[in-house]
Amino acid sequence: MLNNNQLIAIHLIASGVKASVIANQLSIREETLSRWKQIDEFQEALKDATEAVLREIDETHKNLLIISQNVINEALNNEDLDL
Repeated sequence: MLNNNQLIAIHLIASGVKASVIANQLSIREETLSRWKQIDEFQEALKDATEAVLREIDETHKNLLIISQNVINEALNNEDLDL
């Protein structure tokens, strides 16, 4: 079972935070973080967290694209605008 600091570290790593910053924030040594990364349960949780972050980024990009397309479409179909 992963402890609270390990779960926080997983979230921070998946979010792209540097190991030195994580170690400082959690008041641990970077070597401790490195050891945690060797634990199978930690690796699996990190994989899941990274996939979740990537899905969120992907979904955000899709939403921005849809919004952008709608704005462009509205502008192109607006007869009051001088394109």
